[in-house]
Amino acid sequence: MTVTSNILQEDIFYKEQYMVKECTLAEAKDVCKNKHYLHRVPSIVAHYGLYKEELLLGVITFGVPPSPYLMKIC
Repeated sequence: MTVTSNILQEDIFYKEQYMVKECTLAEAKDVCKNKHYLHRVPSIVAHYGLYKEELLLGVITFGVPPSPYLMKIC
């Protein structure tokens, strides 16, 4: 899963070129494990990807915080 440099180096971005939709759990886990600075997969309840055409540019995940303290403040 490699983002080509010409997509990121465009001078103008149009929101119509992009789509947010649910991605597969496997895709979300792959991005978290290989691209996130922690290189680990968190608890994932919901997972969405940002796409340009069929190219997955990034993901956002929602899940349960790792500690009871965080659950109180989140």
